[in-house]
Amino acid sequence: MNENHGQIDAWGRFGMNVSELAEVLKQHQRFVKGKSGGKRAILRDVDLSGLRLPAVDLSDAVLTGSDFSKCVLGGVKFNSADLFGANFEQADLSNASFFRADLRGAQFKGATMTGVDLTDADLRPGALISAQSAPVDLSDTNLDNSKFDHAKMDNAKIRNASMKNASMRSMQANSVDFSGADLEGANMEKAKLKNVDLTGANMENASVESADFTGANMRGTVLAGVDLSTADLRETKVSIGAGQLPVEVQKMLARHAMWADSGGQDGERASFRNYDLSGADLANAYLSGADFGACNLTEANLSKAQLVLADFSGSDLTGSNLREAELNGAKMVKAIMCRVDASYASIGKMTIRGPDGKETGHKFPASFAGADLSDANFSNADMRGAIMDGAITTGTRMGLT
Repeated sequence: MNENHGQIDAWGRFGMNVSELAEVLKQHQRFVKGKSGGKRAILRDVDLSGLRLPAVDLSDAVLTGSDFSKCVLGGVKFNSADLFGANFEQADLSNASFFRADLRGAQFKGATMTGVDLTDADLRPGALISAQSAPVDLSDTNLDNSKFDHAKMDNAKIRNASMKNASMRSMQANSVDFSGADLEGANMEKAKLKNVDLTGANMENASVESADFTGANMRGTVLAGVDLSTADLRETKVSIGAGQLPVEVQKMLARHAMWADSGGQDGERASFRNYDLSGADLANAYLSGADFGACNLTEANLSKAQLVLADFSGSDLTGSNLREAELNGAKMVKAIMCRVDASYASIGKMTIRGPDGKETGHKFPASFAGADLSDANFSNADMRGAIMDGAITTGTRMGLT
């Protein structure tokens, strides 16, 4: 341990006994309070994992690359601290403060962070020398009631995190992965959220006034109680109408989106078998592989919806809108599709891929076997390879032009 210029240095992987660390912290407290004999703590690349340091003030400390994994750090102040590349995985950071801290490249996966203050903190990607730059990882953390106002966290990973009632005003979070996150009641006013992934996220009752969601993926996002009227939704993948559906149904859509994106490893396949979704607005919805067997979908709006390999067997789609929907490999066996508008829809064969993502050489055709397509409009729909055995096509318009 070297002392010079009013600073205390500690190098290596820990390398200090408890009494030495206590002295470092004691002198840093004096430094923070501006008292004589105080010295800034510089603890670079130090292993502090598993320690209990509740309510310690480490403001302005240099803690680059240090390991705080599994530490108890409730109420600790890291204000303006240098925490570049630090590791907080599985740590308890309840009510800790990181105001204006440098957290570039820090890792928080599995940490408890309820009530944490990250106002104006820098959480952009970063890496120590010789390491590959990595995004900040807050996946699976509890961030309920936390503060991210004005924080910079482009490209961060916040998958499946709980961020209920979090304050995220004017946060810069472009290209962040929020998939599966719980953002119920969050304040996202004026946040910069370009190209974020909100697949399957819960934004129930969130405030998004003047937020920028340009290019965002909001497939399956729960939007109950959300006013999107002032948000920028250019090039965004979102089903605005689904936000008016019952919350129970929206959460089914969210779990299904996670299921579809993960190849069945996460979330849950949506089953609307025997449901009454008559008149429902599911335009642009992400429902590939969903089960709509014997479902009432009369007059429903499914335009531009992704319904690849979905099962509509025995369902009633009378008068529904399937214009420009993706129905490759969909099963419409014995469905009632009278007066359906499926113009410009894609209803051909679905290419089957293996677990490695490579094509297997097999293709699954859409099937209308035994379906009633009376007076339906399939003009300019690509139906090449679709099975039509026993289908009723009285007054049906078909064909590419």
